[in-house]
Amino acid sequence: MAELKYKIESFDFDGPLDLLLTLIQKNKVSIEDIPIALICDQYMAYITEAERLDMDLASEFIVMASELMLIKSKMLLPKAEPEEEDPRAELAEALLKYQQAKAAAALLFCFPGSPMVYYGDEVGMEGFEDPFNRQTYPWGHEDWEILGHYRRLGKLRKDHPALRLGDIHFFQAGDKHLGYTRSYQGKTYKIYANRSGDPWAIPTHRVYFGVNMQVVARDQLIIGPRGFCITEDL
Repeated sequence: MAELKYKIESFDFDGPLDLLLTLIQKNKVSIEDIPIALICDQYMAYITEAERLDMDLASEFIVMASELMLIKSKMLLPKAEPEEEDPRAELAEALLKYQQAKAAAALLFCFPGSPMVYYGDEVGMEGFEDPFNRQTYPWGHEDWEILGHYRRLGKLRKDHPALRLGDIHFFQAGDKHLGYTRSYQGKTYKIYANRSGDPWAIPTHRVYFGVNMQVVARDQLIIGPRGFCITEDL
């Protein structure tokens, strides 16, 4: 099992997908081609360390650990058929959807006006065409990862008036890159979203929020594919 390079002081992840995305980012690997043995071992190392520190882990983390072990074992077996589905495919699809949902919500909460959240979006409900547009709210079965993300965005918007009341100015809108500022009472925030399949290097100072990003220097970071971040100009 992979050893942790640092000790866990807090287990601040909304859920197992959030932890997996963090590990994928740290290892600079692609969601579409996850080195499952490496990621599985590191995931298990996090879980083991968190349990050693008596941290309260939701059952979803344990369930995902079992799923990762199953995928890892399947990857070691010879394929019965040449066209057999990649055992990682379902996990990769779930991670991509989760990442896209988080990015879309971040953009929504950073635009002018009140964020209009269609009921159920905040807990990961999916919609379909009428007459099955959306079923009843899944009481007791909410997606706590997505809900935690929406709660943090709500707090961020409340704590920083520029995200609610500030002027908006777009400085990047092309090549699947979107960038704009929100300015209010001397404070300016920059919001970046990378919809491309390639990394995007941006200048930055204080980072408040983001997904799939990596700081490479004091004043620069890299936003990975389908990543986003919210920063403040100092």
